[in-house]
Formats: sequence, C-alpha cells, structure tokens
Amino acid sequence: MRKNRKHGNNTKTFISIVIVCLFAFVIYQFNDNKTLPPLTPDGISVHFINVGQGDSALIKAFDTNILVDAGPNIQSEIVPKYLRSYGVERIDLLVATHPHADHIGGMAAVVSGFEIGEIVMPELPYSLTPTTKTYRNLLDAIAEKELSVTIARQGLVYTFGEVTAEILGPVQKFADSENNNSAVIKVTYDGKSVLIGGDIEKEAENALIESGQDLRANILKISHHGSNTSSTVGFLDAVRADFFVISCGNDNQYGHPHAEVIARLERFNKLILRTDLYHNIIFDLTESISVFHSRS
Repeated sequence: MRKNRKHGNNTKTFISIVIVCLFAFVIYQFNDNKTLPPLTPDGISVHFINVGQGDSALIKAFDTNILVDAGPNIQSEIVPKYLRSYGVERIDLLVATHPHADHIGGMAAVVSGFEIGEIVMPELPYSLTPTTKTYRNLLDAIAEKELSVTIARQGLVYTFGEVTAEILGPVQKFADSENNNSAVIKVTYDGKSVLIGGDIEKEAENALIESGQDLRANILKISHHGSNTSSTVGFLDAVRADFFVISCGNDNQYGHPHAEVIARLERFNKLILRTDLYHNIIFDLTESISVFHSRS
C-alpha cells in the first residue's frame, strides 16, 4: 500500500511540474517587455490598446483590420497613432460598441483619418439616444464621408478570408441602460477567438447566455472596465476564457477593476491582463496563442 501511495504522489508531482513549466512559458513571453517580437503581416494579432480609462481593440487579420472602440476624448490621438505605427491605412470593420465617450471619444478622428469599410453601431431606444458633442462629432464625421451605419444585431456576420467576425448582441433592447445595449463581437480564426462586449452588465450577460449562442472564447475582454456590474460567474463559466483582459486607467476615479471582479476571475486560475499595469496587450493567434505587452 505504501508503494502505491508513493507512486501516486510521484505522478501528481510530475503533472504539477509540467503544468508549472507550461504556465511559466506563457508568463515568460508575457513579461518580456524589452523587445516586442515582430508580428508577421501574414498572421493575426489582437491588440488591446492602452487608452487610459476607456476601451479600444484592434484585430489585425492578414490584410484585414477590425477596430472595436477608440478610447476617450482626452486620448483621441492615441488610437490613430497606434494604428499608423502598425501600418494600418484602412479599417475594414469599425465597431462602436455603445456611444459613451470613453469608447467613441477617438472614433471621429479614426473615421476622418482612415479609409473605412463597414461601420457597426447599436440602435438605442429614443430615450437613451445621446446628445453629447462627442456623439455628434462621430455622426458628423460619418456623414462627411457619406458612410452608412449597420445596426448591431444578433446573427450579423462578416467574413474576411479565414476570419469570421460575428455580432452576438445585443440580443434585445434594454430601455434603461446604454451599457446593456452594447454591441458584442466575437472574432474567430482557426478555432481561436476573442470576445468583446463593450460595457455589458449582468442583464445583457444573462440575455446572451439565454440566447443559446456559443460564447466560448480564448480571450475575453472584461466588460465595463472590471466593474462589479458585470462579469457574473455564470457568464464567465459560459465563455471559459484562457485569458482575461481589463482595459482601465491607472488609479481611475471609479476604482476599476473592482476587487470582487478580480476575485471572481482569480477562481479560474487564468492570466488576468490589465492595461493600467501592462499598457498595450498584444496576442498573436497565428499558430498557438502568444501574449506580449508593450509600453510604446
């Protein structure tokens, strides 16, 4: 009996060592901040751009560029500058998840400064339609270039070669919340995917679960900057992500990310990556999934 018990302990020790080594390999790639490996133009990468207290994500997929949100007004030049640093001249799919200034503040500059293919935005109930200067500036920039807007809705799919961009939500209209009316987009390549849902809160998360759609994704952008209004255990269980990304400003006035959200995420024993700590967070999905970060 003692011999069998010892053998079992040795097996468990070996498995633990393997797991630690594999995890350490990912950590090594992530923490290598001295040099950012070149991203092949023939591949696919996902960039969570450090825009402070706001959101912006670029998906570079071969010769296709998808931009989801463009950060706040006070950082309106960060996203255009970042795009140009990676040679982006055209945005094939531009998604404004919802019309809050921390998500669309820099989008008028993007529309004006780049060639734009498709634009997707949610349709809000009349009572929630914003009248802010930021929102008007975006609509003016769209009108000036005579571009059209497609309403974000469940089932809307864009295909770019081997890359699929699917709008999963909103699955219904919420009469009292701009956040819950956020567009939700899932981008997939070769079985690997990223899910971005703007500022959806628990009500919209529950609606997505009840819709029966496949929410599983390798990378999940945590909604609402890590606010405790979002990221329910049920939603996190449905997505089953390998990486959690939180976009928030350093020492922001909202206390994002909230401690209870971090506690929920930590239960999954996956990497939690924050733009306030690691700045630009970049995933290479071309073959396996590698993650890097950069301060530039």
